[in-house]
Amino acid sequence: MTINKDTTEEKKDLDYEFQLSTKTYSNCSKIVVGYYTEWRYYALPPSKLPFDKLTHINYAFGRIDPNTFGITGFSSNILSDVANYAHKNNVKILLSIGGWSGSEFFTKMTSSIVNMKAFVQSVVETVNYYELDGIDIDWEYPGREGYNNKLVQTNDTPNYLILLKKLRDALGDEKLITGAVSSTPFQQNGVVLNDLSEFAFYFNFINIMAYDFSGNWSYLTSHHESFDIPEKGHRFSFKNSIQNWVNKGFPPEKIVVGVGAYGRSWIVNSKINFGMFQTFNKNVIDRENDSNSLWKDYCHQTELIYSSTYRYKYIYKYILSMEDSRNVKADQESNSIIQYDCWLRVWDSTAQAPYLFNTKFNNVISYDDPQSLKEKSKYILENGFAGVMMWELDGDTEDWILINTMNDVLCQ
Repeated sequence: MTINKDTTEEKKDLDYEFQLSTKTYSNCSKIVVGYYTEWRYYALPPSKLPFDKLTHINYAFGRIDPNTFGITGFSSNILSDVANYAHKNNVKILLSIGGWSGSEFFTKMTSSIVNMKAFVQSVVETVNYYELDGIDIDWEYPGREGYNNKLVQTNDTPNYLILLKKLRDALGDEKLITGAVSSTPFQQNGVVLNDLSEFAFYFNFINIMAYDFSGNWSYLTSHHESFDIPEKGHRFSFKNSIQNWVNKGFPPEKIVVGVGAYGRSWIVNSKINFGMFQTFNKNVIDRENDSNSLWKDYCHQTELIYSSTYRYKYIYKYILSMEDSRNVKADQESNSIIQYDCWLRVWDSTAQAPYLFNTKFNNVISYDDPQSLKEKSKYILENGFAGVMMWELDGDTEDWILINTMNDVLCQ
């Protein structure tokens, strides 16, 4: 299916000539994007960020005011501070607008030319005032159900294209317009569009969110950010997420692929296959807080304390940095199963992904680590894709194990 250009007057001149910026932003030949979340500011001030390992910071999040359609919802002081640090370190900074709950009013904003003009004006004012390098549109998801069970709107996707044209007209070619997108390309009436080349024309690049393939909403446990398609469960992967967009007209040089610096977790009903591809207990209380106190002496707790998500920095600190149960420092790349006290680290050679199984509490955690990120980074480098994105920077360790792993491959 293709978008009907004749639906409104706004679509008549979509094919005009525009020279997008192709500047390089650091010594790295690839793009390395890190999402910086405002709510982590005091735990991770910008002075601690690995700017020498990044080309772009996406500041999350701005939101759409449902009445004025201007940008709201962010701290002026914090954004200014992060922007100053980024520019001092020759790193581009973009304000990311939307996010899961922040996408609620995209449909309302794009349903009217008047509303879109108000939004675009606010974008220009915000970018200029904070001296930003552009914006990132994180609409989850045009033409599909999203936060708060939003009704699917038929015109979301064609209206998104109109919005991009207006943004490009207003911002010019020196400012960046990027988009956070799902593994499934844009849809209209439940059908993926056949040709997305017009969208590619206006975006400098997209960030494919190649994670959250599975979670506590799934039927079976499975890898939430696997490199290849798993043996069972969902049929998504890092590789086919990319190919989905390439097949619909997005050029490889405009595709940045995302990784999650966190794990998805379940309490399974069976120890078979170390908990992978099993049903799980959906009634367990989810603390939704992977704090230090949650992890301390986990294997010797008498009562299960559970969270459905765990940041990698805690997975590493309390499990993977330990010596294995044989008092041998584990070599993750040469072992398919490694034991750390009550935890087993398992490498799935089909999915090309690790996971953890807790033999005491039947807890499974799917995540990315240096071994899987090396494979992903090599794939990006060898196939001419633009780079990598990480959600979110605070999930990495203090010495930036994940960011460094990707840099070692991509930024030689």
